[in-house]
Amino acid sequence: MKNNFWQQSASAGLIIGALSIAAILLGYMLTNVLELQEKALLISSSLLGFFKIVILFTLLWNAAVRYARSQPEGTFSVAHGMGFIVMVMVFAGFLSGIGYYIQFVKLQPDYISDTVNQMLQGKEETAQFTKQLLSSAAYWIMIAMFQMAFYGVLYGVFIAYFVRRRLAAIKDYQDNDSQETENNSDETIQ
Repeated sequence: MKNNFWQQSASAGLIIGALSIAAILLGYMLTNVLELQEKALLISSSLLGFFKIVILFTLLWNAAVRYARSQPEGTFSVAHGMGFIVMVMVFAGFLSGIGYYIQFVKLQPDYISDTVNQMLQGKEETAQFTKQLLSSAAYWIMIAMFQMAFYGVLYGVFIAYFVRRRLAAIKDYQDNDSQETENNSDETIQ
């Protein structure tokens, strides 16, 4: 049972993480490579953000339903579903962190240096330490994992609750359908 939890959460997280990397790189291309006008950039960034939310919700919903159906009847709870979604998002955060590292350290190497120099003028030792920290892949992975875990809690509360309700409604429907079938077969026998 536990292997099923880890296997399904890791596979869904890897899919979401790969899509997250694609969205990060698409956002980078929109802002830096294509050099869109301000209005076009605002519209395209807004559309990208909207589609990210819709796709993320859809993938999380489908993963939670698939996981809930794989559980023995009556064992899937809202807390269990929320934990599953948080773990999916933690796995996705690992890949997202790699995407952020690629964007901010490899594709935009001057971004960190310029930002830190603006924020910490006159504090050279602190600025140097901050630049080293922000140039680390572990930093970006950790930040992304915490961020995605937070989103997992937010999405998880709603998705797990509604998946649980949906499973209960399906069970009630199946129970009523089986009772009607029994009643119809009893009438046929008589």
